[in-house]
Amino acid sequence: DVSGWEKRDDAAALLDRFGQFIALLHSKGVCHNDFTPGNILFNDSYDFRLVDLNNVSFDRKNPEDLLANFKSVHPREDQTLRLAHCYAKYSPFKQVSDIELVEIVLDKRRVYLRYRTVLDWIDRMLKNFEW
Repeated sequence: DVSGWEKRDDAAALLDRFGQFIALLHSKGVCHNDFTPGNILFNDSYDFRLVDLNNVSFDRKNPEDLLANFKSVHPREDQTLRLAHCYAKYSPFKQVSDIELVEIVLDKRRVYLRYRTVLDWIDRMLKNFEW
């Protein structure tokens, strides 16, 4: 899977191909709704494959919906930003500038992280609650 890609010697090449792969998916309207590192596989030739296909939507055209894919690809914002810049080179959304595209990606990620924080807090509260 793609977890830990930033530690690889070929991280720049891998990231570029990964951005290209995501852009290809989006150009075809494919959106993976659980786009986490464990659900993205690749080989030494940088051929990417998705797993957990029951979470895939097809015929999605709204850039903001598709760019939400980036919200959970990497836990660190700087790495998400690097990937967003690579994606921008191949983006099928020519009506969206590269800067706007990166801003949308980072905003979707921040919303997702706030959502996860709230869910984690609720989970902790429920575990401590005596029924």
